[in-house]
Amino acid sequence: MLAAAAVIRSGTPHAQELPPQPVARAEGQIDEAQAEEREHVQKLRRAMAELEARRAEAARRLETREFRQREMARLQGTASALAQRESFLGHDAWWTQRERDALPRDPGDHSAAAQRSALERRLADNRHERDRSSSLLRRETTQRDGLLLRPPR
Repeated sequence: MLAAAAVIRSGTPHAQELPPQPVARAEGQIDEAQAEEREHVQKLRRAMAELEARRAEAARRLETREFRQREMARLQGTASALAQRESFLGHDAWWTQRERDALPRDPGDHSAAAQRSALERRLADNRHERDRSSSLLRRETTQRDGLLLRPPR
């Protein structure tokens, strides 16, 4: 277009009537408009990417928070069940011990000796189970407290 305008300007008397710059300005305006449009599109793309990144981060945080809450509820439930088991075992041991102590200690009474032996085995098993339950309860409580003390990410 510039070449055509130059030919018209130099070769014809009508060159004075045609404005030489509007063609160049129009192309410049088109280029500027396209550049502004491209810049606007790039801004929109950056804004969309930033928005998507924020949404992904919020979704990740929500998922982490929900997992943490589920884990804390699970640990609390397990700790509660273990505490109940430990309490039951404690009561069972107390009653078994009372029952054992109520038996006569006569060495000639073989039936009482067999019952005493069975109750002592039961007490030993009970003690072992209670110790196991106590260690599991401590572990679950420690894990739950660790989740409580650790700041959420």
